[in-house]
Amino acid sequence: MIGVYAHVLFWVRALQVLLLLFVVPFFLAMSRPVTVLRGALGPAGRARLDRLLATRGARFVAHPTTTSVAMLGTPWLLCLTPWYVAALKHSDVAAATRMLLVLVGFGYFYARLQTDPVPRRYSQLISLVISIVESIGDGLLGIVLWLGPLIAVDAQLDNASEDFAATTALWWENDPQLHDRMGRR
Repeated sequence: MIGVYAHVLFWVRALQVLLLLFVVPFFLAMSRPVTVLRGALGPAGRARLDRLLATRGARFVAHPTTTSVAMLGTPWLLCLTPWYVAALKHSDVAAATRMLLVLVGFGYFYARLQTDPVPRRYSQLISLVISIVESIGDGLLGIVLWLGPLIAVDAQLDNASEDFAATTALWWENDPQLHDRMGRR
């Protein structure tokens, strides 16, 4: 249902984004992939991974603030730039978008949960402050989307909807018995 109607209904697309940004990465981070990778490597590989995690770049990328800014900024960029329409029109952009959402979400949960080896452990007080800021930022995005202009109007999506023309109607509208029962003519 999500894959079919994500190109037709905005709320389904929003649900897809939330699943790819929050749910899938949460479970991925909880599976502790860095610990699994570290356990699969030999002593030399573990030493290289530990050196990589100790670098300044890794500390920056895996910092809770960095990952939270990416997590908060990604929906804003997706919804308020031409990226949204491009992801609907082009399958390669859509695939890259889905992978990016999972990657951003994984980075967020990796840094916040700290169940895997991380470059540096941070106090959970940082998580509390970040949660407050994120709540405000997500709420503002909701208000902007609610009160703002349409994101992808039909004139912009004509090419994108060609591939999904069969899904523009609800499934029961194509069934003759249910179509008549629902009273839509």
